[in-house]
Amino acid sequence: MSAPAFAQSAGKEIEKVTIAVGDEPPTFDAHKAVGAIATYFTTNVYEGLTEFDTSNKLNPALATEWSVSGDGLAYEFKLRRNVKFHTGEPFTAKDVVFSFKRYRDPKVQPRQVTMEHLKDIELVDDYTVRIILSRIDPTFLNFLAHQMNLRILSKDYYDKVGDAGFEKAPVGTGPYKFVRRAIKEFWELERFDDYWGAKPAAKRAIFRVIPEAVTLASVLKTGEVDMVCDYPPVFIKDVESAGGFRVIRNKGSNTIDIRINCIRETVPGGTGPNPYRDRRVRLAMNYAIDKDTLIKRVLNGNGDKVAILFPEDIGYDPELKPYPYDPKKAKELLAEAGYPNGLDATFYGLVGQRMPMSKEVGEVVAQYLTAVGIRTKVVNEEYGIWLKRSDRTQQPELYPFGYGLTFVGGTFHSAFGLKYYGYSGMPNSWFESKDYDAVVDQIYKTIDPKEVEQLARKAAKILHDEAGYVTLYRVVLAYAMKDSLQFTPTAISNTVELKNLRPA
Repeated sequence: MSAPAFAQSAGKEIEKVTIAVGDEPPTFDAHKAVGAIATYFTTNVYEGLTEFDTSNKLNPALATEWSVSGDGLAYEFKLRRNVKFHTGEPFTAKDVVFSFKRYRDPKVQPRQVTMEHLKDIELVDDYTVRIILSRIDPTFLNFLAHQMNLRILSKDYYDKVGDAGFEKAPVGTGPYKFVRRAIKEFWELERFDDYWGAKPAAKRAIFRVIPEAVTLASVLKTGEVDMVCDYPPVFIKDVESAGGFRVIRNKGSNTIDIRINCIRETVPGGTGPNPYRDRRVRLAMNYAIDKDTLIKRVLNGNGDKVAILFPEDIGYDPELKPYPYDPKKAKELLAEAGYPNGLDATFYGLVGQRMPMSKEVGEVVAQYLTAVGIRTKVVNEEYGIWLKRSDRTQQPELYPFGYGLTFVGGTFHSAFGLKYYGYSGMPNSWFESKDYDAVVDQIYKTIDPKEVEQLARKAAKILHDEAGYVTLYRVVLAYAMKDSLQFTPTAISNTVELKNLRPA
């Protein structure tokens, strides 16, 4: 199936826009989505009860108003009337109840840490639901607004087509409806004319999947596409100086880290002790990598060096500094840990542009580590395979180390990221510390925002001091487009909302 390009503007409308992305979501089912790449689809096709505007202000979406019980555990939502699904079916409370229960099913969505406090939902009437929490969560409304959390699906449509049918032809209430898809090539969306909200400018949108950085950069200049998401940093200066294009930078909601296997007792495939259980080896990894040069040379300056959290995060501590580049200290630490002659390791990275310049970043990381004695072999995998490998419940023989894409997110409760990526036993955590777990547990029991802030700082410091990760940089995304287009990204996000795209 072919997907022709070129944006065609007519007055204040765009007949069709073609957008290049570096990878595609492993699933189009909103409840099964993991990873920010999924939001390229979910944010345009589905909606939640609340939403963020481009400045991250919380607004009503499928809920028009809400009230909270005196004990802070029950939220009653009045739902928007005259809303239709893309099938033409009306949206009512039964769809919210169905979506809530399906989303809470661990067989559907494994990220249960993000919703463990969602206790129950009650259908009050056709346009009222009540959600019951097991603990107070002052950021619950923000949680509902995130593009990867509780999206509303049509119960009648799902009952009719089932799991497989829904994946092939997903349906939501969003401003765009799904048209077709060619796996690893493109997907096409069409403006939903019966959408309840403001009509976006683009009538049709085609997202082309282009995993090669050079090709991803060139198709904009040759006119094959109108916009590129996550434009490869090394080519940004070139496109900015070419004329006829604009580049918009946006600080992302995640950091790029090396996730270290701290929990295996032995080396994979052997009986020797796992060297990464030794804090000194993990510290050596942190000292071995010159993050400033990595950001400057590989990312062309499009990244921010941070210790663990970044300034918008709850719990960010400006006094907590990234580890400096000190290869001599790295070698000394390895020798102290019993590896004076170094050790052999494997780094599992990513092919494609799911993470801009991921292959190049991984190769540079391997060179730095090898230089201090951690002789690193690089194995790059497609996103879907890598994602399963990073899940400890599916891959008990996890790599010694590999990429970790984390976000704590200032718009959420700090416990989300701190628990999801660092708490003992979590599917995406390869770090274990009783002291750390105790602090995160306390965050979940704390209501006072100032206390939460201090506890989050304490947890981040433990993770930093124990060198549970090597934090490379905070993502800074670049959206490059023809200067006939204007796009306003949502602050601190990694997505593309078509409703924010318009003719310049």
